[in-house]
Amino acid sequence: MKPALIAAFALTVLTGGAFADERAERVARSWRQWAAGQNISSGQVVVLNRGELLLSASVGDAAGPVDLASLSKAVTGACLARLVDEGVLNWSDRVGDWRSDLAGPLRDARLDDLATHSAGLVPDQTQGWMPALRGEGRPAYDELIDRIAERPLGARSYAYNNENYGVLGAVIAEAAGVPYEEVCAQPGLSVSPTYGRFAAWGGWRGELADYGAFHWRAFANANPAKAPSVPAFGEAVRYGLGTVWRAFGDGWNFWHLGALCFDDGDNFMTYAVLYGDGLGVVTHVQGCPDDDWFGTLDAALIRGAFQ
Repeated sequence: MKPALIAAFALTVLTGGAFADERAERVARSWRQWAAGQNISSGQVVVLNRGELLLSASVGDAAGPVDLASLSKAVTGACLARLVDEGVLNWSDRVGDWRSDLAGPLRDARLDDLATHSAGLVPDQTQGWMPALRGEGRPAYDELIDRIAERPLGARSYAYNNENYGVLGAVIAEAAGVPYEEVCAQPGLSVSPTYGRFAAWGGWRGELADYGAFHWRAFANANPAKAPSVPAFGEAVRYGLGTVWRAFGDGWNFWHLGALCFDDGDNFMTYAVLYGDGLGVVTHVQGCPDDDWFGTLDAALIRGAFQ
């Protein structure tokens, strides 16, 4: 998996009606131009206004539900925040508070640090392990914890690592007393039959429009500055609750991407952004992304939405 994350900066005022439809068309047109420029032969995109679908477009034969890869982390982050709000968990809880079987350093990792990739978990051992986890089976949280429980924790600073969210999946299930995929369920989303063992860090699946609606519900009316976050790409761009965000004007922009790239050709990229004015875009394309996919996609969406 390529963990790179890209920045979205634009903000404007979104209104309804013909202007919103015209704006969605511009985004779709810009996305198609980007896909053509990157020689992408199969992919789809949706544009939403405040969680409501405005337009969907595709290239090739792309259709139907897709695997979401690391966009799944926002599902976990939103679920964790809800359990904290309900008093089931506390941000200051340590893994050992919920997994009494642990005796190694992992027991001291805090939930707020796990949610912000700053628990000191390095390196990311899921990267070489995930090909073997494909297919049916329970989420691989226990196996992951067995692999990393005795590993010393590093510095409490941002280091993107799937392991953080795998551990959170285990804690959520333990605290809620039901499987992670039940307590964190979202309308229209389900655990993937192919990547479901990655669940909390990369195993959700669904229609792009359903993910866009979730993205709006989870973050549009939230103040991310009141939840745990850490600087991720400079002080202004921060990571928290499975999403990257930055303040802009009177609101915030939220975004995240995911990619799964396997040697046998099982490759795709996902990206979701929610701008501070309510415009949302979610896309899924086939192929293992080159490094310039991320920046050029971000620029294309901004160009379509704001120029």
